[in-house]
Amino acid sequence: PSFFACFQLGPFLRTFVDPRRLAPSAVKSAIDASGIFFEKKLARARAVGRGDLKLLLTQLLDSGEIKDGELREEIASALNELEHAQMQVLAAEANGGNFLSLVMPAKNDVPIALNLFRAARTADQPVPAFVIDLYLKSASLGNIWCRTVCEDGGELSVFFCASSDDVVKAAGRFASSLERDLSGFGLKLARFNAQTTADSSAGQDVQPGSINLQI
Repeated sequence: PSFFACFQLGPFLRTFVDPRRLAPSAVKSAIDASGIFFEKKLARARAVGRGDLKLLLTQLLDSGEIKDGELREEIASALNELEHAQMQVLAAEANGGNFLSLVMPAKNDVPIALNLFRAARTADQPVPAFVIDLYLKSASLGNIWCRTVCEDGGELSVFFCASSDDVVKAAGRFASSLERDLSGFGLKLARFNAQTTADSSAGQDVQPGSINLQI
C-alpha cells in the first residue's frame, strides 16, 4: 500500500481486538469504529474519528492512491457490505427492534463476527431479551461460538461452544470470575453452559455438554 494508505489505516489498526483478552471497552471501540453509525454521527454533529471504517474506505477510494483494480474492487465490496449492515440496522429499528452485525478485526488472528439482536416489543413480551452472538474461527483457539442472552432484570445466560476441549475447560474456569465481573454492572449470570462440538457454528442447537453450570 502507498504511504497515504498506511497513514489512513493507522487509527483503524489500533481498534484491532485481542481474542484472548476481549474486554467490553475493546468491543465498544470496535463497534464505534465499524462505520455502521457513520451517517448518524454526522446527523448528530458528532465527531467522526479517523479510525471510522466507512470514512477510511471512502477516503481510500476517493484519493486515487489505490491503483490496483482488484484492490479497489475489494474496497468497494467492503463498502457495499457495510451499507447492507446499515440497512439491516434501519430495518430492525423500523420494526421496533434492534439488529447489529459486524466483524471485529483481531490482532494476529482472523476477524471476530459479532451479531446483536433484540426482537420488537409486543404485548406478550414488553421487554424482549437482548441476544449477542459471537463467532470466531481461529488458528490458535479453533472454532468458537458464544451466545449471551440478557433477560429483563439483568439475568444472563451464556451458551459457549468450541472445537477445542482445552478452550471449553478454560471457559468453565472463567465462569466464576465472569459472575463476579457481571455483578459489578448489576447483572447476574444465571446460567453458563460450555461444550465441545465439532461444529461451533451450531447456533441455536446448543445442548447441555461437558460443562453445565447453574449459578
